[in-house]
Amino acid sequence: MLFVIDKSIANALENGTKSNDDVVVAAESIALAHRRGYHLIFAERKTLNTLKECYLLSEVTRHVYARAYQRFPQTGEYRKKFVRRVDVVATESTFELNVEGKCKVIRLSANYISNSSIADETVFLSENQRDIRFYKKLAQAYIFWSGLGKIKLWEILHVSPDLPSSKYWLHVLKVMKIFGSCWSSHPCTDEKSCSCIVAHSLGDKILDAVIKVIQEKSDDEVARMVCELLKPEWENIGEIITAWCCGSSRLSVI
Repeated sequence: MLFVIDKSIANALENGTKSNDDVVVAAESIALAHRRGYHLIFAERKTLNTLKECYLLSEVTRHVYARAYQRFPQTGEYRKKFVRRVDVVATESTFELNVEGKCKVIRLSANYISNSSIADETVFLSENQRDIRFYKKLAQAYIFWSGLGKIKLWEILHVSPDLPSSKYWLHVLKVMKIFGSCWSSHPCTDEKSCSCIVAHSLGDKILDAVIKVIQEKSDDEVARMVCELLKPEWENIGEIITAWCCGSSRLSVI
């Protein structure tokens, strides 16, 4: 996720307001997460200057913000192009959802950051490794289209045994009425009680076949392969995955 640190955080540190609790803990937590590559950070240059010089923060944390200060032009582009982000403010008990232009903004107070795990690594749950590989390629195509450059997708992607079973999906198909007439060798005599799910086949192991093709292609090649009709769907899913799973390379801070 892209964390944007509001100038109120720097003001609170400079003025000694909440200097020994939530603001300091939040600033430390966000810096640690960025150092580990979990999230991206952005703040105005003046705010970053305060953070990198603040004696209330640890030396390692100050180095992290100093690195962000040096990379300000690049991270500024992230703020312009991301369509989802988290704004961190010093005011108490803030949890707001706002829209700024095309960007959906989650506005959180420092005490929320300091008392939650939101700055920890992102976990992407999927039913199996094939789905993970497909969604990662999809998100990388979105990154190419949006001009976000070489943003890293965080690697903590897990297979979850608790995702809905095949019975659940059969129920969904029935509710959506994605079925036709019974094609069994013994057609149902009562259509109202027919429980058959009928859909035209795309062949065996179609996802495996798709993954095999796209894994051999570069991100820009995959992006160019997607037809215009399908592109909005890929963009919608890719934007969500990128927003929550974006990060950076681990920082070596002395």
